[in-house]
Amino acid sequence: MISLSWDAFITLFFIVATVYGFVLQKDKLTVVLISSYVALAVANVWSENVFKWLQDRGGTLGSWATNTSLFTVAAGLFIVFVIVVSARGGISADEEKSGVYGPFIMAVLGFLTAGLILSSVISFMPDVSKDNLIASSRMAAFVWKYHIGFIVLPPILLAASSMFKKV
Repeated sequence: MISLSWDAFITLFFIVATVYGFVLQKDKLTVVLISSYVALAVANVWSENVFKWLQDRGGTLGSWATNTSLFTVAAGLFIVFVIVVSARGGISADEEKSGVYGPFIMAVLGFLTAGLILSSVISFMPDVSKDNLIASSRMAAFVWKYHIGFIVLPPILLAASSMFKKV
């Protein structure tokens, strides 16, 4: 039987996102990154209202609505908005030719995007659950320790990467 730990899951998520960033074109990765920021804003602003709405209408919607938590609503909104805005949001970025450092920068950007997504989901957790996860997982502790960096560094890297593009 395979047992997947949080460390293994988080490590695999970082590896997949880094390879995704390395392989993907800059414009597509930029759209995913922008979608993550939009989803983070929506989940932070809207999750409490959606949670209260679900709790108020729990009997009408079924038992699943009364059994939801604020974390479930926030994480669900975040994931749905990342997917919907990435796939159907009408956002596009200019595709530009990258220089020698382009694939490396995109891999780093993929890594940072994974950190943004994971640290955002961790931020939605109740404090007790967050503390338990961080205590039990070195990778979760790493992600949470650098939470602010994962929010701030991607746009800085995008702006700085323009210095390395082909003329």
